[in-house]
Amino acid sequence: MKRNLFLKYVMLLLLTTLVIPSAVFADDTEVEIPTFTEGSVHDPSVIKVDDTYYVFGSHLGVAKTKDFMNWTTVAAGVNPNNPMFDNVVEELKEALEWVESDTLWAPDVIELNGKFYMYYNACEGSSPRSAMGVAVADDIEGPYKDQGIFLKSGMWNQASEDGKTYNANIHPNAVDPHAFLDKDGKLWLVYGSYSGGIFILQMDAATGLPLEGQGYGKKLMGGNHSRMEGPYIQYVPETGYYYLYVTFGGLGADGGYNMRVVRSENPDGPYVDAEGNDMTTVRGANGTFFDDKSIEPYGVKLIGNYLFENMTSNSAGIGYVSPGHNSVFYDEETGKQLLLFHSRFPQRGEQHEIRVHQLFMNDEGWPVVAPYRYAGEKLEKVSSAEVSGDYKFINHGKEITEKIKKSVMISLLADGAIAGEVNGTWTIEGDNKANLIIDDHAYHGVFLKQWDPISKSDVMTFTAVSEQGMTIWGSQQEEMSDEDTVGYVKKVLKLGDTRAIIADISLPTTSSFNTEISWKSSDSSIISEQGAVTRPYAKETATVTLTATISKNAIIATKSFKVVVLPTDGAESVSEEKTDVAAAAVTKTTNQGVWIGLMLLAIGIVIFVVIRKKRLNGDK
Repeated sequence: MKRNLFLKYVMLLLLTTLVIPSAVFADDTEVEIPTFTEGSVHDPSVIKVDDTYYVFGSHLGVAKTKDFMNWTTVAAGVNPNNPMFDNVVEELKEALEWVESDTLWAPDVIELNGKFYMYYNACEGSSPRSAMGVAVADDIEGPYKDQGIFLKSGMWNQASEDGKTYNANIHPNAVDPHAFLDKDGKLWLVYGSYSGGIFILQMDAATGLPLEGQGYGKKLMGGNHSRMEGPYIQYVPETGYYYLYVTFGGLGADGGYNMRVVRSENPDGPYVDAEGNDMTTVRGANGTFFDDKSIEPYGVKLIGNYLFENMTSNSAGIGYVSPGHNSVFYDEETGKQLLLFHSRFPQRGEQHEIRVHQLFMNDEGWPVVAPYRYAGEKLEKVSSAEVSGDYKFINHGKEITEKIKKSVMISLLADGAIAGEVNGTWTIEGDNKANLIIDDHAYHGVFLKQWDPISKSDVMTFTAVSEQGMTIWGSQQEEMSDEDTVGYVKKVLKLGDTRAIIADISLPTTSSFNTEISWKSSDSSIISEQGAVTRPYAKETATVTLTATISKNAIIATKSFKVVVLPTDGAESVSEEKTDVAAAAVTKTTNQGVWIGLMLLAIGIVIFVVIRKKRLNGDK
């Protein structure tokens, strides 16, 4: 009997072990690690069909996903085997021959009248000679049937779509289409790249073709070959605005591609940026090509080249190079927004992949982009204790540049101050609204916990946009060992250009993470350990080595800097000598004058007394 009871107990224990999830027995700190399957589609334009999300891109690349994290390739390459067409080379022969090319550029697909309309385009590449048409299919994955070309550009010395001779300074390049329905159900098509700028056409929803008599449509921004392309318009009911996303710069790894956004109350504009600038006036200077300086102050810059550095190892960290040509998925039921784009990466050349980041609207009605790729995160209530700490910080600024902005360290202190590489204040409003003031600029956004692929953990982040249209990101840094801390400070410690010093040098004595820095000079008569500079009188420069000792607790490291101090100018010395001689001469002259004056005064007094005495005697 006892043996039977024992066997029953063992069986019950085994069943319990099988039934109860293993997570119950796991460490409370265990974190579910997200998985990603990469896809490579350039210029991804998103469309949802049932429970699947598709992106269509250049070279007839197509991929799909159910979670925005794991992608499956559907099609790639403009060749007879691409499943989107029975034979795309034959089907779109007219467009390919017109532009003298063998490939297609960024398309867009929209569902209309129970069918799928693909707005395709082809371009010669070195000129704006392009053709845009529409093909229709019953199924999202094709096959698509061409309905013909409806727009051309680059017809040199010929009448263009508006009846005037084509002029690439003012007329658009007929590429990069995006078709969308406005809040009233009207169909529009926005398009354009470089050349005359970004334009918009009103379309016939029944045919998918432009309404007659519009020519190239209405201009929204750009011109004079300014580098703007890849327009995408998304209406957001919560704010009542249409948001026009556009990418500035060049798409290559050295092109400085970066995403920007402007907004309007109407689908066809006018669109303005955060400072209220009318984008219809934004273009390159007359007579220029690719005049980035004329356009980079405008638009709200969302993402450019950046790198969140790895603070605890020599690996490169996480970042993007030339991210851009985006689309947006807006969930009408939940209001959730996702930004889809392609990006290149540091030290990986021209290799590119799809990336998806979540979008949020700040209190000013501008979208802010989550710093890390989407991994299913949600906005939640955060506390000051969770937010305060050390952060890797990126300011995307407004530049169009191929340079990669590397993170710097800042601290969000418990008292609401911001210290480190930038200074200011921070507050939480409501559950998760982020308000930061940095260098006198106010930024508004959100605090959000996200998956950090460097630390492989969920970390606090922030994203915010300023009233000047600049985006900042922060990623909370895990607590580092003293060795890692000192190593990081040594890595980032700089004195600037020390090749021609003529004034005192500012030598930092403290840095991030409570590290201390002391200095030693190889020649304190030229540069003191406090940074005071005494320039030599010799004709030759003086070279001094400044050595920093960086310490935290028992960990110590040193870093040396060679400093070249220029001699004083000979003219300065002569001038100083002349000044001294002149001053001495003035002093001497002044002293002589005083003595002569005193002597004359004494003689005058004596004469006065003598004369006065004689007069008195005569009277007697």
